[in-house]
Amino acid sequence: MELRALPQNNEAEKQVLGSILKHNEAIYDVVDILKPEDFYASRHALIFSTMIKMSSNNTPIDMVTLANILGADKIQAIGGVSYLAELFAEVISTTTIRKYAEIVRDKSERRKVIKTCQDALDKVYNDEQVVKGIIGTLEDELLNVGFENENKILTDEELMEKTLTMIQENYERGGDITGISTGLNSLDQATNGIVKGDFIVIAGRPSMGKTCFALNIANSVAKTNKVALFELEMSAEKIGARRLAAQTLVNATRLPRGKIEPQEWERIMTKSAEIAYRNNMFTDTTAGITMTEIKAKCKKLKLKYGLDVVIIDHLTLITPTNTKESRVNQVGEITRQAKIMAKDLDVAVIMLSQLSRAVEQRADKIPIMSDLRESGTIEQDADLIILLFRDEYYNPDTEKKGIIEAIIAKQRDGRTGTLQFAYKPEYQLITEKPKY
Repeated sequence: MELRALPQNNEAEKQVLGSILKHNEAIYDVVDILKPEDFYASRHALIFSTMIKMSSNNTPIDMVTLANILGADKIQAIGGVSYLAELFAEVISTTTIRKYAEIVRDKSERRKVIKTCQDALDKVYNDEQVVKGIIGTLEDELLNVGFENENKILTDEELMEKTLTMIQENYERGGDITGISTGLNSLDQATNGIVKGDFIVIAGRPSMGKTCFALNIANSVAKTNKVALFELEMSAEKIGARRLAAQTLVNATRLPRGKIEPQEWERIMTKSAEIAYRNNMFTDTTAGITMTEIKAKCKKLKLKYGLDVVIIDHLTLITPTNTKESRVNQVGEITRQAKIMAKDLDVAVIMLSQLSRAVEQRADKIPIMSDLRESGTIEQDADLIILLFRDEYYNPDTEKKGIIEAIIAKQRDGRTGTLQFAYKPEYQLITEKPKY
């Protein structure tokens, strides 16, 4: 095998360091791009690390102070004060430091890819290593390379430009909702649709229709956008049957059993072909998954196919990573990661959650936000909280037969209130309530 030198650009590294020596404030142009380990030359990594510490302590960065802080042994190891003078003298222009920093970062990422692949190759030759584990680790590490947050600090000029562009685009669309449609018009109008970057919680007691509600939203969103569904409770086949029942209006109990009428087969084949052709939804039924694993999988989907909405069913079944903490802290970590994932990946994250038994102890059974299990962290992190309620479940003689209520208990950018929809469990379908 041909031995090849690792990617690196010594001149770009020198230009970055020399620019900081010549103009200390230039360091602020690159600290969001570079870390000391991104430098190929060990002496350059040491110099940059020291410069960062000096800057954080408001210590002026020049050849004398830098040499003093490095100390005699380290200054000798980097080539002496004469090398610092060389860095200073060779600077072309401090205004191009960011361009050079990007070159240094690019070379660093290339080296990371090479190292990751080499590590995987070494593991492949080790019979004690499981192949699937090697592939999984390789995928995760490669996806982490270069997947950094963009600079989100905006001047007022940049902020107003982005804001006016958004307003203009929405005006040209006729003032319609700016989010992704849920398929339920009244919910869209009340919430502005599903907005990327938002963390949304849909909660209810068992048998209130949480999964049905979420799948109806997923089916609608998947007509035009990409959806990832993490179903931690049901099998893939059951999820597929529920989705098909809502699309075909074939009874959801008979459908998975194969008790199909001859005239229903055509609808089933047509709708299943339509769903398969769009191919916009990704279903993961892995049990006991952590939020870290969910984010890694979503990152892969985002990079490979694009991703707009993530649905997780449901919070209680997510495995916490901080197993020694209290349940409140575990839930807090899960919801915090969900919120961060929504922002980092620019997706909407919809998480289903159970309500506590406190609901059953009240006369009216109508849920309130404090009924959320470990509600403090959920209330804090969620941008939108919808509580589902069916009076028919508790009161067979109710006037609200076939009605599911979506109680908007929290909305960061809008009003709260209650919406009513038609609930058809035999088809796993939720639609707008008919107007009489």
